[in-house]
Amino acid sequence: MSDNIINSASEIPNAPIYVCMTDGFMSNWGKAEGKSNRLIFVCKDSDEAVTVERNARNRDEMKYISICHTKPRVNPNNCTQLITKDVYPNWYKVGYFARRA
Repeated sequence: MSDNIINSASEIPNAPIYVCMTDGFMSNWGKAEGKSNRLIFVCKDSDEAVTVERNARNRDEMKYISICHTKPRVNPNNCTQLITKDVYPNWYKVGYFARRA
Protein backbone atom coordinates (compact mmCIF):
# COMPACT_ATOMS: atom_id res chain seq x y z
CA MET A 1 0.00 0.00 0.00
CA SER A 2 1.48 3.32 -0.96
CA ASP A 3 1.35 6.58 0.94
CA ASN A 4 -1.43 8.12 -1.15
CA ILE A 5 -3.86 7.78 1.77
CA ILE A 6 -6.31 10.63 2.22
CA ASN A 7 -8.45 11.60 5.20
CA SER A 8 -10.99 14.01 3.73
CA ALA A 9 -12.81 14.80 0.50
CA SER A 10 -10.96 18.13 0.33
CA GLU A 11 -7.86 16.13 -0.63
CA ILE A 12 -9.59 14.76 -3.74
CA PRO A 13 -8.87 16.89 -6.81
CA ASN A 14 -11.79 18.13 -8.87
CA ALA A 15 -12.31 15.85 -11.85
CA PRO A 16 -15.11 15.10 -14.28
CA ILE A 17 -15.43 11.50 -13.11
CA TYR A 18 -14.12 9.01 -10.54
CA VAL A 19 -14.09 5.24 -10.15
CA CYS A 20 -14.43 3.91 -6.60
CA MET A 21 -13.94 0.40 -5.27
CA THR A 22 -12.96 -1.62 -2.22
CA ASP A 23 -9.80 -3.71 -2.38
CA GLY A 24 -10.63 -6.89 -0.46
CA PHE A 25 -7.02 -8.12 -0.51
CA MET A 26 -5.48 -4.99 1.04
CA SER A 27 -8.28 -4.49 3.58
CA ASN A 28 -7.71 -5.30 7.25
CA TRP A 29 -3.92 -5.16 7.36
CA GLY A 30 -1.10 -2.64 7.30
CA LYS A 31 -2.40 0.93 7.30
CA ALA A 32 -5.88 -0.49 6.68
CA GLU A 33 -5.82 -2.75 9.75
CA GLY A 34 -9.39 -3.11 10.99
CA LYS A 35 -10.70 -1.12 8.00
CA SER A 36 -11.75 -1.56 4.40
CA ASN A 37 -9.22 -0.34 1.86
CA ARG A 38 -11.19 2.02 -0.40
CA LEU A 39 -9.70 3.23 -3.68
CA ILE A 40 -10.70 6.39 -5.55
CA PHE A 41 -9.38 6.64 -9.11
CA VAL A 42 -9.37 10.13 -10.62
CA CYS A 43 -10.36 10.08 -14.32
CA LYS A 44 -10.22 12.76 -17.00
CA ASP A 45 -13.24 11.50 -18.96
CA SER A 46 -15.81 8.71 -19.23
CA ASP A 47 -13.61 6.61 -21.56
CA GLU A 48 -10.86 6.56 -18.97
CA ALA A 49 -13.37 5.73 -16.22
CA VAL A 50 -14.81 2.82 -18.21
CA THR A 51 -11.28 1.47 -18.75
CA VAL A 52 -10.52 1.62 -15.01
CA GLU A 53 -13.90 0.07 -14.18
CA ARG A 54 -13.40 -2.82 -16.64
CA ASN A 55 -9.91 -3.46 -15.33
CA ALA A 56 -11.29 -3.55 -11.79
CA ARG A 57 -14.02 -6.03 -12.77
CA ASN A 58 -11.27 -8.37 -14.00
CA ARG A 59 -9.72 -8.45 -10.53
CA ASP A 60 -11.39 -10.78 -8.03
CA GLU A 61 -10.25 -8.74 -5.02
CA MET A 62 -12.03 -5.58 -6.18
CA LYS A 63 -15.56 -5.18 -4.82
CA TYR A 64 -18.28 -2.52 -4.82
CA ILE A 65 -17.02 -0.92 -8.04
CA SER A 66 -18.82 2.26 -9.07
CA ILE A 67 -18.41 5.24 -11.36
CA CYS A 68 -19.12 8.61 -9.71
CA HIS A 69 -19.78 11.92 -11.43
CA THR A 70 -19.44 13.86 -8.19
CA LYS A 71 -16.59 13.97 -5.70
CA PRO A 72 -16.77 10.82 -3.54
CA ARG A 73 -17.17 11.01 0.21
CA VAL A 74 -14.36 9.82 2.46
CA ASN A 75 -15.49 7.60 5.32
CA PRO A 76 -13.19 7.70 8.40
CA ASN A 77 -13.97 4.00 8.96
CA ASN A 78 -12.13 3.18 5.71
CA CYS A 79 -8.53 3.53 4.68
CA THR A 80 -8.96 5.60 1.51
CA GLN A 81 -6.33 5.81 -1.20
CA LEU A 82 -6.35 8.37 -3.98
CA ILE A 83 -5.18 6.87 -7.27
CA THR A 84 -4.13 8.85 -10.34
CA LYS A 85 -2.70 7.88 -13.70
CA ASP A 86 0.70 9.09 -12.47
CA VAL A 87 0.58 6.73 -9.47
CA TYR A 88 -0.73 3.55 -11.15
CA PRO A 89 -0.69 4.04 -14.95
CA ASN A 90 -1.48 0.39 -15.78
CA TRP A 91 -5.01 0.72 -14.37
CA TYR A 92 -5.70 3.26 -17.13
CA LYS A 93 -4.60 0.93 -19.98
CA VAL A 94 -7.38 -0.80 -21.92
CA GLY A 95 -7.47 -4.53 -21.11
CA TYR A 96 -4.44 -4.42 -18.80
CA PHE A 97 -6.04 -6.80 -16.31
CA ALA A 98 -7.97 -8.82 -18.90
CA ARG A 99 -8.40 -12.43 -17.92
CA ARG A 100 -6.12 -14.72 -19.89
CA ALA A 101 -7.44 -18.00 -21.29
